[in-house]
Amino acid sequence: MKTVIVTGASRGIGLAIAQHLLESDSVFVVGTGRSGSVGNTGLTRLVEDRRFSYIQGDVCEAATQQRCIDAALAFGHGLHAVVFNAGVIDPVERIANINMNALTQSLFNTNLFSIVALAKLAIPHLNHNTSGTKGRMIFVSSGAAVSAYAGWGAYCMSKAALNMLAMTLAKEEPDIISFALRPGVVATEMQQTIRSESSASAMGAEAHGQFKKLLEDSQLLDPAVPGKLVANLVLDMDADLSGQFLSWNDERLRKHL
Repeated sequence: MKTVIVTGASRGIGLAIAQHLLESDSVFVVGTGRSGSVGNTGLTRLVEDRRFSYIQGDVCEAATQQRCIDAALAFGHGLHAVVFNAGVIDPVERIANINMNALTQSLFNTNLFSIVALAKLAIPHLNHNTSGTKGRMIFVSSGAAVSAYAGWGAYCMSKAALNMLAMTLAKEEPDIISFALRPGVVATEMQQTIRSESSASAMGAEAHGQFKKLLEDSQLLDPAVPGKLVANLVLDMDADLSGQFLSWNDERLRKHL
């Protein structure tokens, strides 16, 4: 039996990860999200599963983080893995115009600080998990960690820091597999934010147009693609991936797609 925490599980990639994990009868999932299940068919179906526990709240808050750990342990099988999926891109703004409160209190808090805090709580349990394999932490990162975009400075910095966190944990916690994934350009609410007219001036016409064209040309990945990949990595991941940052379509991950 394996218990997994998935942050940002109410929609998009996180929801897909939880759905794929629960296809295995031996997996229990704790999902987090800010929104409730009302009007969310996918989440409602998960909540009806006795092997799924949903923690509604802000993952940036210490109380929510502790509730995740407590809910995972309540299943009685220790903690096998944490998937750090929750993330935001707002504010989409150039550095010269950025709101520092939005930068530190929202984006960096969600994309980095809350992750460090939850990882700190999870590490002792991952080191002593009862699944018979190494515990694991999977960080849903972004190509923006290594490629800059105008208007995305805050987001790019937070994802670059997230990759370094995964690399650091691989050194500090050799009995835990820590891995960062570029999930590809996925059809999520974040992409809607990127394509919105409010993002156009900060990004510039060319870059903004490129992301709109991805939608027009049906080039966006379905969340089920990285969702299935991450779920498979949770259940079966080579230890030599620890400390790595790989794209979803990397040859080394092909067998997990």
